[in-house]
Amino acid sequence: MLKFSKNFIVLCEPHNCYPAEYLEYFMDQISVAEMEAKIGLEVLNDNFTMAFFMKIALGFGLANDEIPDFNEEDMIFLIEMDELRARCHHIASQEERIAVFRSFCQKRYDQIANRN
Repeated sequence: MLKFSKNFIVLCEPHNCYPAEYLEYFMDQISVAEMEAKIGLEVLNDNFTMAFFMKIALGFGLANDEIPDFNEEDMIFLIEMDELRARCHHIASQEERIAVFRSFCQKRYDQIANRN
């Protein structure tokens, strides 16, 4: 069960919105496929939600010597993502790149969902 902070609830109340709605909106803005496509094309990332998420994911707030604990499946995914970036280097279409990365991420999502 997700526990919302008192401050978060207090901020949601005057806007007549359930806290879960804000979080769902936030989650819907996160797209690894879009981010990867834009990075490869050197397009400015205007998705501030994704940028904020990546700051957290890449260690925002961690000690400088702290290393994320990746399991073997995570490492394989990250290595394959690097290889996919190299294979997509020649694709100039942002939409086509997004589709390629979306398909790749969907396969990883299916792996995670099937093991649970």
